Amino acid sequence: MFRSAIIAGLGALGSELAQNLGRLHLQQVTLVDQDVLEPKNIARSPLWRDAEPGEPKVVAAARALSLIFPATRWISVTSEIADLSPRAFIEADLLLSAVDTDLARVEMAAIGARYALDICDAGLGGTSLQVGRVSWFPHHGDLRSACFSCLLSTRRRASLLSSWESENYSCSQSEITYDLAWSSTMATAKYISRLQALVAARAMARRSAWPAQTLQIDLGSEQRVRHLHHLRSEQCPFHDDEILRGELFPRCEQAICLNCGASERTTVRIGWLRRWGRCERCGSKQLPGDGRRQVYGPEKFVREGHEQIA
Repeated sequence: MFRSAIIAGLGALGSELAQNLGRLHLQQVTLVDQDVLEPKNIARSPLWRDAEPGEPKVVAAARALSLIFPATRWISVTSEIADLSPRAFIEADLLLSAVDTDLARVEMAAIGARYALDICDAGLGGTSLQVGRVSWFPHHGDLRSACFSCLLSTRRRASLLSSWESENYSCSQSEITYDLAWSSTMATAKYISRLQALVAARAMARRSAWPAQTLQIDLGSEQRVRHLHHLRSEQCPFHDDEILRGELFPRCEQAICLNCGASERTTVRIGWLRRWGRCERCGSKQLPGDGRRQVYGPEKFVREGHEQIA
């Protein structure tokens, strides 16, 4: 059994997963998410019942969870997973993913390799709101087991690693009809989050006996389950000793707005800068060019992660 975990992502899936971990009586759970609550989020989880729009998701969740599960220490960090402190990864037993981008999952694959962390990943949707999956990526104390990056095509992996930019995959879709009236994202999220917690608990109890694998669940009329085993890709860069040395994520040395040409020295992570940076002079969020110097978004607009303990 594990005592400490990190949850990356506090959306429909992550908020349900956090409650399931509370029921496992873990000593400590760290909640990591960059987003703030919007009015549409409030009704989607009991964790946001007393929250206000604009409040960081992780802060509101940690406050609610500490009242429901007081035996667990809930830590909230308003940042992306790649910006979490190394100490948090060193102290954790397990990294649980409830994010909605391939980029974040690739970043976590790199983190798992660097800090010898097992990863339990889950996702919703794809072809239907009734579809979900849970994946287990063990570390086993070496770099031989498959990771999420191993499952990507060579072109897709190269695209993410070269630009550190990714499209979001929404937890909800429109203009879809269902055979079952009860089907919804939240119902599927509850089911998949419970399965994710169960897989994590069983895998951590028998780590050496659980290879990299995925359970794909379709809760539609056919109610199908697929069990897939994963092999390491020889082209994946996260299985070389080089991942254990040097800087894990590329950082920007000089930010240049491609709209107005404003330039500023900076030291922030390129992936963060491309998703959240905004030019002070013109307010543009134009996508940056390639290269460490032609990256955009002044450092003064960086929203630093603030760690809070509930």
